[in-house]
Amino acid sequence: MPHEDEVITWESESGGAVSGSVLPWKVMIVDDEPEVHQVTRMALSSLEFEGRPLEFIDAYSGQDAREKLQEGIALILLDVVMEEQDSGLQFVNYVRNELKQYFIRIILRTGQPGTAPENQIFIDYDINDYKSKTELTSVRLISTVVSALRGYRDLNAINNLRTRERAMLQESERTRAETQIAEAKALAKDELIATKDRLVAKLEAANTELSNLNAVLRKDLEAAAEIQRGFLPSEVPRAPGIEFSWYHEPGSKLGGDTLNIRWLDENHIGFYMLDVGGHGVPAALMSVALSRSFMASADGSSVLQESPAAGSRILQPGEVAERLNGRFAWTDEAELYFTLFYGLLNTSTLSLKYVLAGHTSPILLRNAQSPLRLEGNELPVGLEEGAVYDDEEIQLKPGDRLVAYSDALIEMPRNMSELFGEDRLEGSLLKSAGEEVSKAIEMLLNDLSNWRGESPLHDDISLLAVSILGD
Repeated sequence: MPHEDEVITWESESGGAVSGSVLPWKVMIVDDEPEVHQVTRMALSSLEFEGRPLEFIDAYSGQDAREKLQEGIALILLDVVMEEQDSGLQFVNYVRNELKQYFIRIILRTGQPGTAPENQIFIDYDINDYKSKTELTSVRLISTVVSALRGYRDLNAINNLRTRERAMLQESERTRAETQIAEAKALAKDELIATKDRLVAKLEAANTELSNLNAVLRKDLEAAAEIQRGFLPSEVPRAPGIEFSWYHEPGSKLGGDTLNIRWLDENHIGFYMLDVGGHGVPAALMSVALSRSFMASADGSSVLQESPAAGSRILQPGEVAERLNGRFAWTDEAELYFTLFYGLLNTSTLSLKYVLAGHTSPILLRNAQSPLRLEGNELPVGLEEGAVYDDEEIQLKPGDRLVAYSDALIEMPRNMSELFGEDRLEGSLLKSAGEEVSKAIEMLLNDLSNWRGESPLHDDISLLAVSILGD
């Protein structure tokens, strides 16, 4: 079975090449109970992610799973107890340590949680989630599978980017003289050893810190959530002819989304929305750190503007994204990045400069006509060192309404697999175009609630809207 770094050419059964865009997501179900296979297939049969359906591979024991393991599997739903008490864990060890397959997402499902303690499993085995079978309702199973496929997709995208970078480096090195190559290799080897030592030291320190944190984490969650809420807008800025409204609902006590709106000077309002990749404590901690970067420090400076001593210059949106990209760079230990929409509105001219870094495209309604989508950079912040983010600019007019939102809104499922989607979002906004912006947000949330029904919320929902009042 090839390593993730290898490039795989897929062939159809007839021998012809198969386009990657139509390949299904391969999901392996490993469980000794046929009923679990049937229920899982039924729950996921209609699910599509990014226009691609699921293809199921059934295995009924750990040995059966080894024999049926093949290229291109994105996700393994794995039972713990099968022919042996730890058959599932043996299979995880085989995939990760013998085959060196690190990109496949592995979710352990067990009907006997006490047999394999959750905390010890996460420490000893490289798994991505651990669920009891009774915990996985249809909706939660769909949400868990979508989240896992998204992680698999993102890891492959990052790996492809690194592969291209290595290819460019190799091409450059081939043009150098042999002596220069030898010197570069020697320096690189020394740096690699030093870097490895630093990473090992950081990892050991992080493991120690994590062990200590687990002892007090539960009682601190609510306090952390309160801190997060403190970074949300305490008061919406008011300007003649301009109205703002916002909404934020975390998917759990701690979320990865955040947003805010603030005056930067007498003529400029800055407003942003960001979404940290992933969930739980790591994403929440990064969200808090990002929120603090946007706040003014004691000397009046922030990531949005320089201090009064430096002239109180307001940074342009592209500069803001680039500074954040340098400050919150990708590391193999944390594996965190975030998407960002940041707008800088001139309240006198109604000119809006913005940067869109991997975030869902905000919707612009012009006098209740067909919605428009803002354009921007598809690269999230924190993935690529030295990334450049360009400013975009539009001229707002009376009657315009701009709505930014998190992807969890359009990915809200109902009836097993059907999502709320962009069409329903745009239809709801058009329906409320004549209302005040706060009322429009309320109507949209009501439509989403009716769609969602009793389904639990598994990801943060964020909305931020600005309306330019008519003449």
